[in-house]
Amino acid sequence: MTEKNFRPLLSGAIPIYWGDPNPAPNIIKSNSFLRYDPDNPEALIDAVRDLEENEGLRSDFIHQNKIQEGAADWINEIHQTLANELRSLH
Repeated sequence: MTEKNFRPLLSGAIPIYWGDPNPAPNIIKSNSFLRYDPDNPEALIDAVRDLEENEGLRSDFIHQNKIQEGAADWINEIHQTLANELRSLH
């Protein structure tokens, strides 16, 4: 997972992602972006069409809670662990 999914979320856009089927599961909810599956491109086309044609569905999708509960704590723990490991190298 890179910043490429977070930037569209922060701007109110809907990210379309092609990569790991479950990127950053401890941070971002899997239903907060659309996925491109090269084995089934029609699924993405249908999802985009549904969101384009249904204003209520699009609004719900855009305004849903996108971040997993406890994500900030998980990120903080990762940073603390890294900081402690770096300190031990001295």
